[in-house]
Amino acid sequence: MPMFDAYLKYCDALDFTSQGVGTLIGTNEIDFEETVLPDGVTTLDYPDKGSGSPLVVRFMCTTSFTSANSTATVAFALCFDTTTLAGGTSSGTIVVQTAPILVTALTAGAYIPELKIPDQHARFSNVNFVVAVQTITAGKITAYIDVVTGMRHR
Repeated sequence: MPMFDAYLKYCDALDFTSQGVGTLIGTNEIDFEETVLPDGVTTLDYPDKGSGSPLVVRFMCTTSFTSANSTATVAFALCFDTTTLAGGTSSGTIVVQTAPILVTALTAGAYIPELKIPDQHARFSNVNFVVAVQTITAGKITAYIDVVTGMRHR
């Protein structure tokens, strides 16, 4: 299991048990805390994270998912909010998301495709999960920000 910085973790073993169809499950929000404005800029709605290694949101199943229907799916989405740390479930605008993933593929220890954090990002971010087709009977996910090693941009 990877080591985590607590400030870069969206959720730790978030429990999906009894989550029904259409359920939007939110996570902790991360505050990027950018407060220094460049000369001539009056708002910092979508600051540029600068040069360095790209950042991604990684997801890992800590407990296998199960459902009464083998076609049940979960989609993973990265959301941004420019105004407030809402601390809730559906805060923000979806920036990027995965295709729906079958729960049968979400086994303990499995990694879900990562979501790239855009260079231009809002101050606050969270991750939302959308359940489709059938209620989830078991499953837990950990989501966190990580650096893509061996890659640099700019």
